[in-house]
Amino acid sequence: MPYRRAHWWLIALALTIPLAFWPGYFSPTARRTPALHAHAFAATLWLLLLIVQSWSASSRRLALHRASGRALFAAVPMFAAAGAGVIITMARGFADGGIPFYAENAARLVFADTVALVTFVILVAHAVAERRRVRLHAAAMLSTPLLVLPPVAGRLMGFVPGYPLGGAFGVSGFVLSVYLADLLTIAIAAWLWNADRRHGGAFVAVIVASVIQALGFATVGGTDAWEQATRATAALPIPPTAAVAAILAGAALWVSWGRPAAPARPAVG
Repeated sequence: MPYRRAHWWLIALALTIPLAFWPGYFSPTARRTPALHAHAFAATLWLLLLIVQSWSASSRRLALHRASGRALFAAVPMFAAAGAGVIITMARGFADGGIPFYAENAARLVFADTVALVTFVILVAHAVAERRRVRLHAAAMLSTPLLVLPPVAGRLMGFVPGYPLGGAFGVSGFVLSVYLADLLTIAIAAWLWNADRRHGGAFVAVIVASVIQALGFATVGGTDAWEQATRATAALPIPPTAAVAAILAGAALWVSWGRPAAPARPAVG
């Protein structure tokens, strides 16, 4: 099976999350909203599901792998719904303007997170469509956690001695962390693609998404037109919008599942 040790890297990523999100979520003084709780739950569930999927495949527990794979049809719509809720919450922080960090960066983050969420759904749908072609399927599934690297790595930079944060989340330091985290994601995705160029197209998709996120954060996210769109997003009600996001994600999976599956090819290595 390909990527035999991927579950260990996923476990390592999971262990960094409490530290990365301590100031904004886990600390007693953090401002936690229902949308943020839902996002944390859905993201944790997805990462655990990936760990189980990777471990069960590498250890040839195929019954467990297939069973956990069916959980995609619940986990992905849940993740999409929670992601939509967080995007609207950030948009509201921008529209309110009461917190300098959100007033300065939230519209740009709405752009970046929207790109990440759409890319996530596309990659999982691709993984479902290619479920019989092991290397393509594995690459698509394992490309999805790279999309969470920027928020995790960017927050961890604040714990590096001498990093120019200027406080808990200084604006200049935060912007720098966004670009550095996107560069790290691009480098890792490029390394994984280079290891298997024939089957690693999903990692190229992550590279493209990361470039769009970084460029959009620097340009489109700061334009008047996008800021107006962000204020319009802030006016959306979360429950029905999240429901629409879940339905669209579920429909993408259903269409991918219904596609005629390509003949299975044995994995080498």
